[in-house]
Amino acid sequence: MDESLKKVKATAGGSVYDILIGDGAFAETGGYASELLGRGFALFVNERVWELHGDYVRECVAAFPNHDVFVMPDGEEHKNYRHAGQALEWMLERHYSRGSCVLAVGGGVTGDFAGYVAALYMRGIPVIHAPT
Repeated sequence: MDESLKKVKATAGGSVYDILIGDGAFAETGGYASELLGRGFALFVNERVWELHGDYVRECVAAFPNHDVFVMPDGEEHKNYRHAGQALEWMLERHYSRGSCVLAVGGGVTGDFAGYVAALYMRGIPVIHAPT
């Protein structure tokens, strides 16, 4: 891990997890969570982040070919049951399993939405948040 990054241990609900903080943290996520990402993941990203940083995001996850990208609209109004149902169906169509995870890249709406979908999918799969 790059020395400019900080790793903080967090505890919530009886679980302990690491938080990477600093410039380049997203690029380090692949190496740091390679076991989890290597099992296949659904990448949730909002359309603005994808438009501005899609090339960088693709580069960061290129080592993990077993993923699909769910580009979602930004805005609080898109955090609803209808959109969640669409995302869940999208994941089912791509045969994600209980061993898969969700990688959320974006702001609060994307993180909230992806976390909600991950919690519902097959009674819950891991989620990695990469907030912008």
